Amino acid sequence: MENLLLISLTILQWLTKGEVILPEFFETPTLLASDMLEYRSTTPLVNATVNQPVVVAKKVGKNLGAVISAKAAIIVDVHSGVILWQKEPDRKLPIASLTKLMTTAVFLENNPGWDQVKALEADENALAGAKFSVGNGVKLSLADLFFVTLTGSANNTALALARSTGFSDEVFVERMNEKAREFGMSNSVFKEPTGLDRENSSTVTDLARLALYVFSDARVQRATSIKEHKLKTIEPEDERTVKGTNKLLGTYLDHDPYDIVASKTGYTEEAGFCLIQETRQQEKGDVLIVILGSPTEKDKHQDMKALVDWVFREYTWQVSSSGI
Repeated sequence: MENLLLISLTILQWLTKGEVILPEFFETPTLLASDMLEYRSTTPLVNATVNQPVVVAKKVGKNLGAVISAKAAIIVDVHSGVILWQKEPDRKLPIASLTKLMTTAVFLENNPGWDQVKALEADENALAGAKFSVGNGVKLSLADLFFVTLTGSANNTALALARSTGFSDEVFVERMNEKAREFGMSNSVFKEPTGLDRENSSTVTDLARLALYVFSDARVQRATSIKEHKLKTIEPEDERTVKGTNKLLGTYLDHDPYDIVASKTGYTEEAGFCLIQETRQQEKGDVLIVILGSPTEKDKHQDMKALVDWVFREYTWQVSSSGI
């Protein structure tokens, strides 16, 4: 029966000149789950033990794809790791500030303590792009550095956060690439921790692996799903507010029945507009969507809306007693 369905879908794809991208249910039903599901073991809906009941996505709609402007995109069912839809999944592209998710992964494993303090250095404040505007020598707790880096996508705090681990810049980047290999991100390269370097590159498939890991951390979820973060700098003391960069927070995608669990934006001229977002719909499921290379910010938002609307219209979620 599955073979017959696959043949029918393949014929339909041929008739539409190959423009329809089929979900990968047949040959590799757990492409990402095999490596990443264990990191979701603290999530109530996840059971990483093979042959135990899990919540799985089931295609119920007849529409085989969504039309988007992004160069590449992927939709993954968070709790099973199944790829539900994809466009150019293995195309290697610059990733801009999505790099900060790998910076976060390495930092969390080498965090010297949330209450530790780090002073912003001159070369950190000299970085281009988005930054937290404070003078050289101003001190922040690592907890606030973490939030400013993820909530506000500040480049100076991202570099400061990396340095707070005690690693040299070179060693930290080595750890980023080691982590990529550990995650099976075979098409990813990291040159520095902010995303400013155009050689920081990856694929939507690799980034989905990374996000499934990083977004499972409750602190990351908090930092990347709030519209602003309030803090006080240390020596000298100063109250500040950092605005979130994902403008979809607070929209209909972040209100009942939807909830943006976590997200990360990115932009450089080379990368275009990029977005990773985990969206949950009550009574349904939880999906991770990675978008690379939308032409404009408006296009990026429209691409994400189109993919969220499409996946929750076309899929339903149910408990499977057969396991993964």
